[in-house]
Amino acid sequence: MGKIKGVEFNDAYEYFLKNAGNTGMEKVKAALAPAVRESLFSKGSILAVEWYDYAAYVNFVFTAVKILGNNQPDFLYNMAVYQAQKLYNGPWKLFFKILSPSFVIKKAAQFWRLSYDSGDVTILICTKDHVSFKVTNFPDIPKDHELEQIPFFEELMRVSNCREPHATHPKCIARGDDCCLFHLDWKNG
Repeated sequence: MGKIKGVEFNDAYEYFLKNAGNTGMEKVKAALAPAVRESLFSKGSILAVEWYDYAAYVNFVFTAVKILGNNQPDFLYNMAVYQAQKLYNGPWKLFFKILSPSFVIKKAAQFWRLSYDSGDVTILICTKDHVSFKVTNFPDIPKDHELEQIPFFEELMRVSNCREPHATHPKCIARGDDCCLFHLDWKNG
């Protein structure tokens, strides 16, 4: 099973906690299947350097969106934006402001393995206002994972001075395709 780094899991948990408090988070945990709850929360706290089951994490995120956000797409979108801001608005902020968006996105794709223990990223096209890349070798990537990844990538583009960022995911391993394909388009700021 593919795994996600604890820092991303912790940022998602923190977002939901800020929006719903401890009571809301206890409702989310109670709604998870026992095996999912055990795989994510058995250590007591979320450890940033630990790896967590990615499918269980996605299950947690969608359960939290359902319970705390009434299944509103904006709630999920804003959670992914929050994660990106936590990562990219720190010491990396200047780096993203001075380099070209296509360079930044190419580098971010190369860092895929810092967040996921599975998947190989290949840049297919890189121009001044477009990047296409594919992810392969992630056979158990969860269905609908892109609903979190697309807003993350769009926020990365915003932090890199892009205007009107737009990401799409026309092919997906979880839907039976040979790869997960992402297209990122923007207008330069």
